[in-house]
Amino acid sequence: MAKAEPYHCTLDAPESEDVFRRFVDSICGEAGHARHAALAVGPEGPRCLLQNSGRCIDTGTPWRMARDTYGPLLRFDDAVEWVALFPLDDWQMRCDAALSASLDGGASWSRLLAEELLAELPLVPHLIIRR
Repeated sequence: MAKAEPYHCTLDAPESEDVFRRFVDSICGEAGHARHAALAVGPEGPRCLLQNSGRCIDTGTPWRMARDTYGPLLRFDDAVEWVALFPLDDWQMRCDAALSASLDGGASWSRLLAEELLAELPLVPHLIIRR
């Protein structure tokens, strides 16, 4: 599978609106909406942002909504280096599979899911948001 070109922006840069718009357009396509997931990544590895994952984003979603959602995480949690948004249609199946795998030992289901999604990130269009 080909490597996808990532989109990059920062919370307060003037060009972030345009970058966000291009990312949203790339994942929404003709349907005008897409389910997406969010990961927060820091020195301890990835974490799923469960409250926002598996939700729809549409072509009319303004950058300020994403900035207002992820800004506090980046501003107040020094351990978070960046947040990634990316398309994901099979959220519930992924959660169920990670939960099943976690019963066999070791890592929590959310850690297993976050690591799996981070490994796949280079293969899908994604937006990296930094401070």
